[in-house]
Amino acid sequence: MEYKAREIKNLKEIPPLPGVYLMKDENGNVIYVGKAKNLANRIPSYFHSSTLMTPATFLLAQKARTIELIVVDNEFEALELEANLISHYEPRYNIRLKDNKHYPYIKITVNELFPRVSVVRERKKDGAIYFGPYTDVGNMRRTLRIAREMFGIRDCKLNLPARKPIKPCLNLQIGKCLGPCINSVSVDEYRNAVADFIDFLRGKRKRILAKLHVEMMKKARAEEFEKAILLRDKLKVIERFLGQTPIELDDAMDRDFLVITFRDNIGVAVIFQAREGAIIDRKVQIFKPGVKDYEEDTYYTSFVTQYYIGTPDVPQEIVVPARFPDMRGCSHMLTRKTGKQCRVVLPTTELMKKILRLARENADLILQEQLSSKLEKKVPLIISQLQKELNLPRPPLRIEAFDVSNIQGKWATGSLVTFVSGRPRKSDYRHFKIISKDNPDDFAMIKEIVYRRYKRVMEEGKELPDLILIDGGAGQLASANEALSSLNLEGKIPVIALAKKLEEIYLPNSTTPINIPRYSLALKLLQRVRNEAHRFAVEYHKKLRGSSIEAKILRQVSGIGEIYQKRLLEKFSSIEEIAKTDPKTISEKTGIPVSVASRLVEFLSKSPLVYYF
Repeated sequence: MEYKAREIKNLKEIPPLPGVYLMKDENGNVIYVGKAKNLANRIPSYFHSSTLMTPATFLLAQKARTIELIVVDNEFEALELEANLISHYEPRYNIRLKDNKHYPYIKITVNELFPRVSVVRERKKDGAIYFGPYTDVGNMRRTLRIAREMFGIRDCKLNLPARKPIKPCLNLQIGKCLGPCINSVSVDEYRNAVADFIDFLRGKRKRILAKLHVEMMKKARAEEFEKAILLRDKLKVIERFLGQTPIELDDAMDRDFLVITFRDNIGVAVIFQAREGAIIDRKVQIFKPGVKDYEEDTYYTSFVTQYYIGTPDVPQEIVVPARFPDMRGCSHMLTRKTGKQCRVVLPTTELMKKILRLARENADLILQEQLSSKLEKKVPLIISQLQKELNLPRPPLRIEAFDVSNIQGKWATGSLVTFVSGRPRKSDYRHFKIISKDNPDDFAMIKEIVYRRYKRVMEEGKELPDLILIDGGAGQLASANEALSSLNLEGKIPVIALAKKLEEIYLPNSTTPINIPRYSLALKLLQRVRNEAHRFAVEYHKKLRGSSIEAKILRQVSGIGEIYQKRLLEKFSSIEEIAKTDPKTISEKTGIPVSVASRLVEFLSKSPLVYYF
């Protein structure tokens, strides 16, 4: 069943049943997947009053053109289907578990006859097993080094089995690889070592310890003492590794202790992994919450379904600090996925509660680090002064400024410049070609470029500025506010306008401008940002104008080069106006010799192209 989004408010045939809905954009791309116990109640809520929506939800409703409904038998099936569809489509407006830092994974190519291990920064659907992401890269590499030394798994890129004889590599010679490339190990023996290697990474280290001990005793009884010594050394390595574990539980059950926290559009999940009764690792996942993940009873569901559907290491229990509505549904989905019992539970002992407290402390610290990095915690004095002068809710660490440039509406351009902590960040500068107007209308042009900028920012999930600065007065400010209002952002980002003549600052909903003392560093910063936006707009305007057909026509006249051509286009609005002006006036306005101006007028008077401009 598929419906047009704009007709949703009035549709009565949406079934009051559990199911999943897929929101699609104008190109038919899936941009959001959600589930509902009752589709008839859930779907219309996206298209009611926008005042209670977050900006992301508002934009989602604006982008959705059609909604496809899939009815299922119960809410458990809805939860599982939602997770599978999100994993398949990776919609823009669902929870994003990818961090910009691209923490590494350990990849094991189990789909090859002789699997190899490598460290990668991207997880793909290629049949391999991935462990991670690992935020502590040093600890990951230490664990990987120990594991490879114990199990001899190759890390080369050879296609095995090889067709031609291969010269043994250094890893084989020093005993760090079993040597499948020279047939020193059978396929079964090698794949058994890979299975042990995977168990080691999954935390099944006590099981491996027992297995190695049995094998060592067998080799000793068979008087294969060299192999027995090698196994003994591996046992010692694992025992040392296990001896580093600080917390042990009363039973040998595999558990994950999960705590999630978020603020200011950043989410942090911390997972303490207990395997065979011992805490063996801490996983950190930094993510961007989806449009429905801003309430605690929903973001645990979103995270559990998305994180665990993509990992090969699902424990017997996932311990969370508080109950959330879909706990049973998550347990049901994970049990079906793994084929073994998996439950999402609350802590039952004081030790479990202690581990969750530790996880919460870790999550809070990591979140604070992320926010501090995002906001560049060390606020310069000039930024603090500007915050105080404008009575802003937070330090304007990121300022984005807009200006437009045109001549009678022609070659109309806009500019965006970005300052972070009082300094220009030129990688974030942007040019705009005005597409809505071909007549001089600065207000409409400001509205267009502000709208285009923040529509894209919201679509791409990028950070919003702490302050928007418009080059102009009350009219330009009102136009910018109209653009923000149409995106449901009005009042959510501070926006001001700085007029050139008296250096007055205009604020929204105020007819009286304010004046900051001329000697104030805060005013000087605003002037610098405003002037940079103006420079950047004019520079692009000149570039467009200089590369125009009109410029090429002017340069056909002997004696007119790039400099004279720029002067002519600065002083006159069109070549038709130049053609109608006497040579002496042209010379006075531009400094061009009268003789050259005469040739120019004569050339233009005979050129039919003049009247197309």
